[in-house]
Amino acid sequence: MLSRDRLVQVPQPLEIIEHILEPTELTCSGCGRKLRPSDDVEELALVDQSHVLKKHVRRKYLCECGTSAVAPSGPRAVATGARYSIDFACEVAANKYHLAIPLERQARTLTLQGLDVDSATLWEQLDKLARLLVAPYDALRAHVLRQELVHVAELPWATPIKATKVAKSAKTWWVWSIASHDAVYYQLAPVRGHAVLSEMLKGFTNTLMFDELSVYQAAKDRLPGMTSVLSWANLHASFVAASTSEIAARRALELLDELFEVERDQPAWRSIQDEQRRAIALEYICEVRRERCAPVCDALLKWAHATREAHPQPGSPLHVALELLLDQWPSLTQFLSRPELPLSAAAAPRQAHQGSKSLRGSEVSALFYTLVESAKLAGVDPQKYLCAAAEAALVGDEKAPLLPAQLRASRRPAAFL
Repeated sequence: MLSRDRLVQVPQPLEIIEHILEPTELTCSGCGRKLRPSDDVEELALVDQSHVLKKHVRRKYLCECGTSAVAPSGPRAVATGARYSIDFACEVAANKYHLAIPLERQARTLTLQGLDVDSATLWEQLDKLARLLVAPYDALRAHVLRQELVHVAELPWATPIKATKVAKSAKTWWVWSIASHDAVYYQLAPVRGHAVLSEMLKGFTNTLMFDELSVYQAAKDRLPGMTSVLSWANLHASFVAASTSEIAARRALELLDELFEVERDQPAWRSIQDEQRRAIALEYICEVRRERCAPVCDALLKWAHATREAHPQPGSPLHVALELLLDQWPSLTQFLSRPELPLSAAAAPRQAHQGSKSLRGSEVSALFYTLVESAKLAGVDPQKYLCAAAEAALVGDEKAPLLPAQLRASRRPAAFL
């Protein structure tokens, strides 16, 4: 059986990197005599992003007295003794969770390039890297919950997990997401109930933008300090569904389109760094909404009351959309007096990857989607962020985990697909 952590000879050029000590460091700590190079070397085979095999020679220095054996530091890897570099592991993660390239396809591509590597080896690199990046994953949840506005969503996640105390026969789990303007946090759960969301939002006291589902209402009751706002995009989708069978719904869509047209011309106030200019931009947004959006809202409300009286048929798509509008009207119209609220928050990115073969695979996927999508929202290259976050985690100091926004502040943002 082939070893899962092995590289064979490849046709790429072999690059020799020699690690040596400075002349001032060549003194034995035991007797004070000069250290001499030994014939023994420690080799660490690495594959970097260009897939060139590198041979790192860490020159050991010994003293005749046998007291000292000193060697300079070599390159960092995702685990002690691992043969693959951090860059390689991060490239695998970015390919899978950013570019949606399955591990099997990556393995075939690497084989064509001359590397004897299989998908099991690539998965091991992901698993090791994920264990290294738990701290930034947890920190991103805390970062999202500190924001003024958070959007919540959930999507099904096919996971053939064996019976557990939590879900004895669940074949479909759920990935919950909480997202702000510059980060998103994903969490795997076996149920769709409000307890999961309440735990994710624990301590959150700002504004939650939600779709119309009873679970969000239940979460709101459990978190009394939170303000809830219905997304206008969800209302728009309800009337789109109704318009296929009810011509009357088209009038609602016309009015809703007017609102979204006004919002498209509003200044991007979050990108303004100067506080005074930002305040001016927010005041401008508030004024425009009073002058242009408020009349449209009044017309929409008046139309809704008249239409419900003319179309009292309960259960129809139009009736459902009307009830949603009227029941949530105070929530929907908060944006008229709160310029920092958008009509709809961008929902957390929904991935084409819709399942995993194991519970651990689902947990790893939730972690990497959190890091990758947060990097994209913050305007940072996902692969570069993974590398920087892993390097920071390996340092092992008491600094807080590296977040994408911090990397953007320290470096010029790189373009990403």
